[in-house]
Amino acid sequence: MPSDRIARPPRVLLGLSEIAGYMGHLRRGFEQCGHKAVFLSLAESSFRYSEDQAPNWLARWHRSLAARKVASRFRPVRLIWEALLFPLRLVLMVWALTCFDVFIFHGTSSFFRYYELGLFRLLGKKVVYIFLGSDGRPPYINGIRIRSGMSTATMAREARRIKDRVLRIERHADLIVCNPLSGQFHERPFLNGLYIGFPFNEAVLAQPPEERSTIRILHAPSHGPAKGTSTIRTAIATLKEKGYAIDFVELSGRPHSEVMEELRHCDFVVDELYSDTLMAGLGTEAASCGRPVIVGGYENDDLGKLVPPDLLPPVLRTEPEAVEIAIMRLIDDTAFRRDLGARAAAFLQRQTPERVASRLMEALAGGAPQWAWFDPRSARFIHGTGIARDALEDYLSSFIAAEGASALMVDDKPELRHAFQALAQRKPS
Repeated sequence: MPSDRIARPPRVLLGLSEIAGYMGHLRRGFEQCGHKAVFLSLAESSFRYSEDQAPNWLARWHRSLAARKVASRFRPVRLIWEALLFPLRLVLMVWALTCFDVFIFHGTSSFFRYYELGLFRLLGKKVVYIFLGSDGRPPYINGIRIRSGMSTATMAREARRIKDRVLRIERHADLIVCNPLSGQFHERPFLNGLYIGFPFNEAVLAQPPEERSTIRILHAPSHGPAKGTSTIRTAIATLKEKGYAIDFVELSGRPHSEVMEELRHCDFVVDELYSDTLMAGLGTEAASCGRPVIVGGYENDDLGKLVPPDLLPPVLRTEPEAVEIAIMRLIDDTAFRRDLGARAAAFLQRQTPERVASRLMEALAGGAPQWAWFDPRSARFIHGTGIARDALEDYLSSFIAAEGASALMVDDKPELRHAFQALAQRKPS
């Protein structure tokens, strides 16, 4: 007869920070599957997600010191705080190794810059890394990084740093989950993130929008330029000039609870214009409220070739330059708007935290279907996120001219490198 130790479900630690509520919701999913699950967050989320956790006094102390380090303006003071944080992280890691069997991190989470992963493997722990976008995406196709003003040499060093981090994780992780459209730096096959799903707060009940004479549209950018906010504002202003009665609500840098309240009162959401993800954090929360979402991008249609139709999030996809037409469609076609919101809510009922957690454990045990795996050697996705195509063409042209094609860090994928070079050689029409 098997012992209790063998029979009990693996204990799961998630961390070490929060992104769009993902880790907190996923922790709840593991508990619903019967696992002991703890979300260890070493830094408090600026958006104050309700699931953001510090499970013991050591974690709370670490979060307090980390906040002081971030607030420090002088490098010597920050070094002092870091010296105090180091032993705390060490003790927390020992506690975690003692108490948990499976570790689930997102791409920038590590106790000690990923050097501890070899020890995790040596001790027989299972490690899962879930890449959620910028934690693995090449920085030279990330509009936020491009707009930061860093030199091409600094960008090249950043690309190498991210690539090295991805390869270090690949050497030790038992399972990697990623969106194929942002997985250009990976070298070993990974699980398509659309197969796993994006966990959400299933306690939020979809409610029909209020009946009113104006259409209430929500846009809640975390970074306005990268989300195409100015273009969205222009589209709204143009539609108002054409006589459309629109109540446009724009939120930025607000707590998660405030965004959720606005989602319950809007008719639909314009999420972002330059995305390589169909339904990210805001889109998922909108769908949980039964609100349809407009998402712009250049390569979103390519995802349809990678997963079955029932795993494609029901959003209104649009070319960034055609966002005005997409907004007009959701305003004019009430039946379509409500149906899209209902389908989005129904889609999430098949993507509950419990199901996401269950799929992760099945994949960790080797139970994922073959089609759910993506070989990054076949990646041809080049438009990234947060930047218009003509601006990206200009930047890549300057970047490659200054640093060389090898600075793209995709020499292991010659066809992808050629695709980047071809995009850089195009000129805006």
